[in-house]
Amino acid sequence: MRLLKRLTRFVLRLIAYGAGVTLVLGVVAILLAGYTTVGGSFVAGQLASMLSTPDRQITIDGAGPLLGGDLRIESISLADSRGPYAEIRDIAMDWSPLDLLGGRLTAERIAAATVRIDRAPVATADDTAEEESGSGFTLPVEIDVKSLDLPIIDLGQGLAGRDIRLSLTGSGQAVSERIEAQLRATRAEAPDAEATADLVYAPAENRLRLTGVLNEPAGGLVAGLLRLPGSPALRIGVDGDGPLTDWKGKVTASVDGRPSLAVDATHRVATGLRSITAIGGGRFDALLPPTLRPLFEGETVIDLAANLDRNGAVTIERGKLSTAALDLTASGRYAANGTNDLKARLVGTAGPVPFSWTSGEQTIAADIEQLALAVSGPANGATVDLTGRFASLQLPQGKFSGVDLAAKSDSFDLATRTGPLQTTLSVAASQLADAELDRILKAPLTIKAPLTIGAARI
Repeated sequence: MRLLKRLTRFVLRLIAYGAGVTLVLGVVAILLAGYTTVGGSFVAGQLASMLSTPDRQITIDGAGPLLGGDLRIESISLADSRGPYAEIRDIAMDWSPLDLLGGRLTAERIAAATVRIDRAPVATADDTAEEESGSGFTLPVEIDVKSLDLPIIDLGQGLAGRDIRLSLTGSGQAVSERIEAQLRATRAEAPDAEATADLVYAPAENRLRLTGVLNEPAGGLVAGLLRLPGSPALRIGVDGDGPLTDWKGKVTASVDGRPSLAVDATHRVATGLRSITAIGGGRFDALLPPTLRPLFEGETVIDLAANLDRNGAVTIERGKLSTAALDLTASGRYAANGTNDLKARLVGTAGPVPFSWTSGEQTIAADIEQLALAVSGPANGATVDLTGRFASLQLPQGKFSGVDLAAKSDSFDLATRTGPLQTTLSVAASQLADAELDRILKAPLTIKAPLTIGAARI
């Protein structure tokens, strides 16, 4: 019995000593990692490794103590398969580390001496798949930044069309059911260039404020990003403030001092149903890149009234977009888990509608005479009818004219986007890029093919 008691005491003492040593080591580890420069650099390196992917490399250099409340980092750089594309230097964050235990990032000030972005990052399929699977790292649930100060933001020619220097100040909060942000951006070399934004989204308070103004002279950032010919002077404004359940706002725009867009928008909520309207228009082809301008020539008229219910079903009461080149109309109901009765139609008003799309080095060009879509019946077995007629169609594989396309299904699952399709393609004339195929396949021809669309393949 005495031996058993002695053994028990020995084991308990051993456990106590082990727990004490573990606690001491834990405290020492926290102190080293959180309150020393060496520990801060180590943790920052581990964090950078966690956030990096094979095509997105993050490097953090010169990190100071992380938990002292006045975090300082010499630089953070970003790189992809083409090399470095962005860098932030001399970062300062005055924050409350203990708030992270409650899932909240609270900072009195976040600042950086310089921010440089040379170009947009290169996206790859592998990178996208990794982002979807998750890296195991999550951001705080709530964010509260009292002051944001970025006096120098250099945007490279590869991003904005030419080198541009901005400064950005503001504050932001995303706490519980409230999102609020106030931002102001200016350009030192262009005193007239300024962008301001004031956002408050607070469903619990039944409030939505969305106001902002962009003023920039010729050769500005937005004109460069949109690739607008001549880089004209722009003014874009959004003004709306009121109850979320009965909100009204207006969007306006002008190009080189000429009004080009005016749209009145509303948002209402009643008995769980959201109602959205947008009415207006203008000659806003000048706001669009050259590839889209032919679609919006002349006066554009917008008339939309739609409802969105709690289950995600969309009902279009009125849907019309008309320009000098096209008429687009839509009406009815689309529900991925209910009954459908949707119709949409696009026709050219002055001949075929020109459309082109470039991806990488390949361009698809089409002259569209008509497109029509009808969806009806239950979502798990809907009837889908898609028809299109193209005066001409140019693909990397060849040129085609007098093209008629039809795709029909009597049992298509809208929720999973799977099901059978009976397709018919008719071509009046063709010229294939491959000379051997062009010799074998001669138009006019008609191809009928039953297809089955699966979750991952056709």
